[in-house]
Amino acid sequence: MKIVGVLSRWVERGIIPGLVTRVIVETSRVDDISVEVAGRIREAIRPGIIRGLAQTIQSLGIISGIADVVTHFLTTKKIPLFNMVSFPATLSIIEELEGDRRIAKIFPDRIMYALKYPTVQPDQVFEDKMARKKFTSTYYTRRIVGAEQANKEGYTGRGVKVAVIDTTAAPQHVAVSHAIPKTTIRGLWTDENGHGIWCASAIGGKYYVDLTYGVPTQGLAPDVTLFTIKSLGFVLGFGNESDILEGMEASAILGADIVSMSLGSESVPDRPEDDPQIQAIDKLTKERGMIFSVACGNSGPGYGTVNSPGAAESAITVGAYCPITGRVASFSSRGPTPWGSIKPDIVMPGVNILAPTVGILDVLEIPRGAVRSSALSGTSMATPHASAMIALMMEHANRHGIKLTTEIVKDVMNSYGEDVKNNDSGWGVLTWDKWKRYSREVLGI
Repeated sequence: MKIVGVLSRWVERGIIPGLVTRVIVETSRVDDISVEVAGRIREAIRPGIIRGLAQTIQSLGIISGIADVVTHFLTTKKIPLFNMVSFPATLSIIEELEGDRRIAKIFPDRIMYALKYPTVQPDQVFEDKMARKKFTSTYYTRRIVGAEQANKEGYTGRGVKVAVIDTTAAPQHVAVSHAIPKTTIRGLWTDENGHGIWCASAIGGKYYVDLTYGVPTQGLAPDVTLFTIKSLGFVLGFGNESDILEGMEASAILGADIVSMSLGSESVPDRPEDDPQIQAIDKLTKERGMIFSVACGNSGPGYGTVNSPGAAESAITVGAYCPITGRVASFSSRGPTPWGSIKPDIVMPGVNILAPTVGILDVLEIPRGAVRSSALSGTSMATPHASAMIALMMEHANRHGIKLTTEIVKDVMNSYGEDVKNNDSGWGVLTWDKWKRYSREVLGI
């Protein structure tokens, strides 16, 4: 039978009432067949056929770029290198091709999608009924990147120092009551915003159950030594660049191994040497071996939108993807940097994720009200996932007498991530499985 796979089942079941599918035919007469089917397609374009096409588009959930979709769907394409022609077909055309001796095989021209990243299970997705917004939590995102497995193997971040430069100082939430506070904003010690508490909780937060929905949350590396450095504030969560630089300095003085920075500015200089934060990150990475996990920004989906200091060459720059759909978030900034570097380096879960928080975000974001937890989105949420994963990797490396460096983290992804690093998602998702494979095959531990 010439009709192959899914297409043959569609024909047998009578699922093709009109022009609702594309096919690929294998033939040595590419030019002849392409001309003939193009003519047949023009004859077949009638209201009924268009309705069939509309049904197909609707079933695929395509609601934007409709004109482009229709044009693409109706195009006849020759692929002579493989002796193939692709085109839209009615059932009658397919039946005629089935009896054409010039046709070797008929395949469905299947819909293909960009590869998805790891997603949570359906029963790990919840919905805020008032906002009609679906969300998951850090208790489940920690599973899809392998942090839960690392914890089961005995790696919880113990002995690793992580500094979170953000809106937090005093640990105002029970989930991070063990955190060590520091502030670079004179006289301010509390988190009026909540952003910093969320980020700190995602990294080293203890098990905590949301009061509204009973949804559990937990940090990926619950036993890290957690420093909460307040360099942003004033309710809205902003500060000067000098405050951030002081935060980096404080991180170095405290002996932090990893610095998590869910912050940035859309103003990026043309050269890295003209950015003081990038200079500071480069210096501390080179001279002290500190690892910086930095958000790439929420200025996407346009290219060349990576923020500062996420554009730093020596940073692990983190983009966001949705743990419910597996797609890179539209807001996640894309590279390249002004000097042509591919960024981000990785993507991590960063869309609609519940974790402990306080302040204005606790009140305004779902579940609304002062309920001590919120589902937030941003590369800010992805960054602590990366910071915590690196902490788990570092603990494992430490136990085997190996110092984890930024170069090693990037080499893990260069070795086992995406085949080609790109400006949408870098090398993809940093996971415990990738690290264990690298540690075994490259480091020999």
